[in-house]
Amino acid sequence: MKNSLVLCGCSCAVILLASCNAKRPVQWQTTRQMEFDLMVVQIPEETAVKLIPELKDKDQSTKAAELIARLVTEKQAKLIDWQTLKTKSGSRAIVENIQEFRYVADYSPPGPSTTTRIDPVATPTEKATTSELSATANESQGPPPQAVNSIAPAGDAEPKEGVPMTFETRNLGVTFEVDPAVSNDGHTVNLTLIPQHVKLLGTRKLEVQDPAGKKFTVEQPEIATYRLTTALQVRDGEHTLLGSFKVGETDQVELFILHTQLSHLEVPL
Repeated sequence: MKNSLVLCGCSCAVILLASCNAKRPVQWQTTRQMEFDLMVVQIPEETAVKLIPELKDKDQSTKAAELIARLVTEKQAKLIDWQTLKTKSGSRAIVENIQEFRYVADYSPPGPSTTTRIDPVATPTEKATTSELSATANESQGPPPQAVNSIAPAGDAEPKEGVPMTFETRNLGVTFEVDPAVSNDGHTVNLTLIPQHVKLLGTRKLEVQDPAGKKFTVEQPEIATYRLTTALQVRDGEHTLLGSFKVGETDQVELFILHTQLSHLEVPL
């Protein structure tokens, strides 16, 4: 009888120990931290027509995004930028990948041809260039002459280039601004975001004319801006097509694709 009690006690102890060592049930709880990946990519129009509907479909968007990433590695698509940004719920964050581009904002007409009025040394009917007047003034030891400049009227000659006066700076590249807020369910995120891509297409010369009728040329940059400001709700782990843009007169389409990933923590029940 005594031996039976001992064996029973041992069995209960083993069962209790096994139950203590068993993995306790846990649940995933968001830490309210998150990571965003913004992929800016150019793909041919023909490919874009097929993939954009899939990117809009939440069930197919991840597969479509993976296909685009593969096209980049195979040189069939051009990766403009791929930015990663970490932040927490309620904190606005910005990531930038830019280059400063300095260009001329204002020009003045090129150096005008100069004529000079009569100076005290010259006779009332004679005109001379500035250098000639200076020489005459030095010889007579009188005061230096005052030259009065007049702009020659525009002729048939090729317009000259304007003289740069003031400069401005533009930021070229990709910027991404986001203000996220995790929903109470812990799986969806409300976003206010502004992705933007500013690129230099090239420069071109323009012919302008000043008030006096003199024509001259200036060089101005051609800058394209792809930008959107929006608010939307996304799910954890989801790929979202934010926008698509036709790239000038080319056969390319530029896509903004966002991937959202919440950070989770195991919490025992």
